[in-house]
Amino acid sequence: MKARLARTLCALLYCQAASWPAAAQQALFHSAVSVVRLDVLATDGRRPLTGLTAADFEVRDNGELQAVGALFAEHEPLDILFTFDRSASTRGDTIGHLRDSARAILAALGDDDRAGLLVFNHTVRLTVPLGPAAAVADALDGIEPDGATALFDAASVALNLTAASTRRTLILLFTDGTDTLSWLPPGTMLDEAHASDAVVYAVAMRDRTAARDVVDTGESQMRRLSESTGGRLLRADDPAELRQRFLDVLGEMRARYVLSYAPPSTAPGWHAVTVRVKSRSARVSARDGYIVPGSDVQP
Repeated sequence: MKARLARTLCALLYCQAASWPAAAQQALFHSAVSVVRLDVLATDGRRPLTGLTAADFEVRDNGELQAVGALFAEHEPLDILFTFDRSASTRGDTIGHLRDSARAILAALGDDDRAGLLVFNHTVRLTVPLGPAAAVADALDGIEPDGATALFDAASVALNLTAASTRRTLILLFTDGTDTLSWLPPGTMLDEAHASDAVVYAVAMRDRTAARDVVDTGESQMRRLSESTGGRLLRADDPAELRQRFLDVLGEMRARYVLSYAPPSTAPGWHAVTVRVKSRSARVSARDGYIVPGSDVQP
């Protein structure tokens, strides 16, 4: 029920865009029935671990050990949906550095990679659907800062748009403030995250005009969202730091592994997933589970 309501609200928010894919309106976690795919980052605490094989990973689905396959994702095609805050507070240096940082990512993409651009203030709009990166580069100068910040709505729409994808997908979410005007509660973002294979990396600049507790709550919500998908929250204290943060995100995406397994059960409901590297001390980032459609059971 919650996921259906979220998709209805997202569609209402997005009604001005003509390129809404029909599949996304009934998006499901596509790997939940026959095969589960996990986008996994393994590090020694600082640097990604390379050269791992399927035998190095232990994956449990609802506590049950799985037989997994593993693929190093460096050369796998990647979709990037830039999801950018364009509220009034991004005027000046912030929007200039944001454009330059996005161009640095676009310049590093391969021929088989794709990019899209979703922008938000108090509204949410898909400016460029996923496709050739050049289209995003052309659209960056057209981002005009104005209005308030519907951050939760934007994150929910981005996840909903990517839910039906069969390609590796990164949602690169940038904001320089806290949510001020969303229709949707933060819990809806998590519902949508559990229905999408996308990895969310949030890059946040601290809102120096907001109360500390408000800022901390907003960052906590972004951290919970990103980590639930296997991504993480990165902070930037100055607009000039955005380029390096963005390149750090792309570097981590290139250093990840795609694990796959046949699920032990297709019973509707929440399936908790845990991943670890068996033979060494390692920090692992991966989604925390998925929902098999057909039930209102939530994590």
